[in-house]
Amino acid sequence: MTDREQGLYYNRATAEFLAVFDDEQSPGSPGWEKLSDNPWTGLLPARKILVRIGISEDEATKAYWRPAEASILSQQRLDEHIRKFKRATAAAQERADRESPGIFARLGRLFSRYGRGDAGTKPLI
Repeated sequence: MTDREQGLYYNRATAEFLAVFDDEQSPGSPGWEKLSDNPWTGLLPARKILVRIGISEDEATKAYWRPAEASILSQQRLDEHIRKFKRATAAAQERADRESPGIFARLGRLFSRYGRGDAGTKPLI
């Protein structure tokens, strides 16, 4: 199988599931069998399919997802975007803190003339 046929595949020898989407290559190595046309099938439904096709429940519970090469690269790109966003957010927060005092500093300045000795205060009565 080397075409672009989307679906859910299973390899009995390695107990791996592989989800193949429209833009990804179907598994080409021997041992992969197509379980479903739906690559979005979740782990529990995929394991149920295995039991239906004759694999024992013990073996089915050991089956796990094999990440596709494209999904690994996508995750790495997403992780890098998240790191850049966090760095940019931290830099923006630093600039904002330097340029404008925080709420507590503003409140402190607003109420600083009250309660510090007798200077600048009015009697309560």
